[in-house]
Amino acid sequence: MKQLVKILQIVKPYRARQLRYVFLNIVASFFSIFSIAAIVPFLEVIFSTGEESITPKVNLSGAEKILADLDFWMKAFIADEGKLNSLYYFSLAIIVLFLLKNLFNYLSFYNIAYTRSIVVRDLRRNVYNKLVDLPISYYSE
Repeated sequence: MKQLVKILQIVKPYRARQLRYVFLNIVASFFSIFSIAAIVPFLEVIFSTGEESITPKVNLSGAEKILADLDFWMKAFIADEGKLNSLYYFSLAIIVLFLLKNLFNYLSFYNIAYTRSIVVRDLRRNVYNKLVDLPISYYSE
């Protein structure tokens, strides 16, 4: 436990980088969720069999309301733009979401790798300084 406390003391000056890492991971997770969810309207356009009713659902709350509103917006968009143009837009949206997800994943890994190398450098510097400060009699028999 004492070793963990010492390591946390060494990591403490880099708290901002750690918070940036957490933030970038949250953003990457957000884009990951939406990049996978963006495939659903793409598949609906491809596999739809005919005209569907475009009416908003009422008396919903929370996540159900958000999903129902998103579904309504997607169906209205498909009806306005047509199936072919909708596929172009959905394809572009999927590509952009996956690129953003991967960009934020890269930035978070870059951030934590930099922090890790700085902490290792500080540990090595502390060990070196400790070895240099030891008296010569420590090394003799």
